[in-house]
Amino acid sequence: MGGPYHPQVASYNIYKATHPRTPLFIPFTRNNTILRQAVLSYIAGGWPRSDIVIVDNTGTMDANNKRTLPPDNPFFLDYELFRRRYGVAIIQTPTLLNFAQLQNFLLRQAVARNWQFYFWSHMDIAVLSAEDYLPYKSFYHRVIDALDTSDLDQYSITPPEPAISEEELNEGYDWKIPSGPNLPKILREKSSKLKKRLFKKKRKWAIKFFDFDNLALVNVEAWRQIGSWDVFIPYYNTDCDAYARIVLNGYTKEKVQAGYIFDVADVIQDPEIRFFPGPTESARSKWGLSPSGPEPAGGTLRSQRFEYLKSELQELMDQKNSNEEGRNTWQGHKVEGRPRKLPEAWTYDTRAFQTSWWAMADYGRAMYIKKWGTLECDLMSENKTLKDSWLSEYLVPESEAWEKRMDEEDYWNGVLAETAIR
Repeated sequence: MGGPYHPQVASYNIYKATHPRTPLFIPFTRNNTILRQAVLSYIAGGWPRSDIVIVDNTGTMDANNKRTLPPDNPFFLDYELFRRRYGVAIIQTPTLLNFAQLQNFLLRQAVARNWQFYFWSHMDIAVLSAEDYLPYKSFYHRVIDALDTSDLDQYSITPPEPAISEEELNEGYDWKIPSGPNLPKILREKSSKLKKRLFKKKRKWAIKFFDFDNLALVNVEAWRQIGSWDVFIPYYNTDCDAYARIVLNGYTKEKVQAGYIFDVADVIQDPEIRFFPGPTESARSKWGLSPSGPEPAGGTLRSQRFEYLKSELQELMDQKNSNEEGRNTWQGHKVEGRPRKLPEAWTYDTRAFQTSWWAMADYGRAMYIKKWGTLECDLMSENKTLKDSWLSEYLVPESEAWEKRMDEEDYWNGVLAETAIR
C-alpha cells in the first residue's frame, strides 16, 4: 500500500491485496492546499493511490505540469507532490470547464473506458474512518461494502454479456417506434410488455450518495437514459436539475455510509502526520500524545491523534456552515491581499475570475427558472414532470397555459433578483 510513496498507510486501513478497481475522480480548479488535505484523507482511509485521479480543471494548459506557476497562484497544482510523493494520477481537461461540463467530462471518461461505475468527490472535504464504531472497517472497506450491494460487476473491465437473448434484443427494437393508431394493437401490447421486462432488468439506482455528493458512486448505464448535465446551468442549481431528472426518469438516488465526511473550507496543520501515524516518535508525540505516551509505531485505533483530528475537522465544518461570508471562501484563498499584477501564463485575473464565476452562477439560476418554471431545487415537490422542461418554448403564445407559465417565471425571476448569490 505504501511502496515508494508516502506517507505510509496504517496497517489496519489497508484493504486486502485483491480488490476491484474503484476509480475516484477529484476535480480541481483552485486551492492546492485544500486539495492536498482531501487526497491525503482518502489515502489514509485506505483508498488505493492508483485509483485516485485528480482532474486538473485549471484551464492553464501546461503551466502546472511544467511548474511555471508560483505556489501563491490560486490555480497552482503541485504535480510533483501528488504524483511523485503521494502516488496519485492527474489528468487534464481540454480547457476550463464549468461544473456541469466537468460532470459530463467524468461521464465521458467512464464511457470511453467501458466502466460500469466510478466515484467522484468534492475537493473541499476530508474523510475519516469511523474508528469509534465496531466492528471496525476502514473508510475504503465500507465503500467496498456499498459497492457490494450495487448489483454491479465490480471486476468487469468490458461490458458484461446482455442479460437477455439476441432474439429479445432484436425484438426489442420495436418498442423504440412510437405507438400510434397505425401500429397494430397486438404489436403495441407486445412491445410494451417487452419494454417493461427490459426495464426491470436494469439497475434502478443512478447514484449513491455518501453524505450527499461530497462523495458519490455513479451508475454509468443509468445516465445514458437520464442524459448529460445541463451545461447552460453551469453551477448553482445544476445539481438540482440533474438529480431531479434521475427520479423523473424512473431511477433512484440512494444514501450510503462509509465513515466520517467533513465539508470544510480550511485545512489542518501537518496533514501527513495527522491523517497517518507519524514515522518517528517525535512526530507521533506532536499530535498523538496521550497519558500513556505517544502513539505506537504504525498507529493504533482510537488513538489520541484520531480524537484530536476528528474534533478539529468537525470544528472546521461547523465554521464553514456558520460563516457569514458563505461556504465557498476557500475558493478565494490566496486572492485577498495578493498584489495586482499581470496574470501568469495561461491564467485568469484571480479577482475577475471570482466575480465572473458568481455572475455565471446567477445566470445559470435564471436558465433553471426558464427551463422548469421554478427556482426550487426539489422539482418533485413542485409537481414537475419531464414535460415541464422548457415548456414555455412549446406552448402557444398568449394561450392560458402560456400565460400561467410566464407568470411563474416572472415570479421566480423576481425572487432571484432579490436573492442573488453574490
